Amino acid sequence: MEPKESWHLSKTVNISHIITTTVLVIGMVTYISGIEREVALQNVRIEANTKQIESNYADNKAMFHKIDQKLDKLFDILYKPK
Repeated sequence: MEPKESWHLSKTVNISHIITTTVLVIGMVTYISGIEREVALQNVRIEANTKQIESNYADNKAMFHKIDQKLDKLFDILYKPK
């Protein structure tokens, strides 16, 4: 009586395994390229938002400077020594 092997390694390759592996690789590449496109789009949006924020900051700074000048004029008018 010879001992039976509990498992064996077959040298054959099923066409279903090749097709399944190919489909999985194609799906993975498609998914990753989609992520890369979304990341690139978000980078463009972030740059646009950054430029808009910088523009708003400059506009606000100029506006506050004008308001400060007007307040100084009002202060001089109201509290000018007579």
